[in-house]
Amino acid sequence: MLTALLVGASACSGGSAVSTVDPTAASALISKGATVVDVRTPEEFAAGHIPQALNIDVQAADFEQRIRQLPTDASYVVYCRSGNRSAAAAKQMADIGFTQVKDLGGLATWADAGLPSTASNAMHNAISCFFIVSSVVAPPHRRRICRNAFLLERRSRLLPTAAAAG
Repeated sequence: MLTALLVGASACSGGSAVSTVDPTAASALISKGATVVDVRTPEEFAAGHIPQALNIDVQAADFEQRIRQLPTDASYVVYCRSGNRSAAAAKQMADIGFTQVKDLGGLATWADAGLPSTASNAMHNAISCFFIVSSVVAPPHRRRICRNAFLLERRSRLLPTAAAAG
């Protein structure tokens, strides 16, 4: 009886279809044909994303319907901004029956690894600034500091061009 319970328990807890993956391993999977799924909002996606990514917003009412249109036996790399939504989306995909889902976490980790995205360097710097500032600055001041860092980045790019034209 105890053996039957242990076998049943291990079958239920057997390998999950979802695991986390670092940016380098994710890049290798993508180069081998894995589909990249960006689960952020369309606005976030438009600001920058991993090339060839599908945008399927995990917070949209039709998320499950859109995910169900994808083959469940294909390989997927899922990401969002910070890793929270991608973890939820990857779990939901596994619950539906997807068997090869890798959670990359946040886009910032991809960019920090020097991998390509459609985001500008200024956007990457603003995202990085947000994460650094979030860990040391009280909420009322975060937005102002990151906004100023973003503007300084833009100005530093514009100044050499303006001087050369002048």
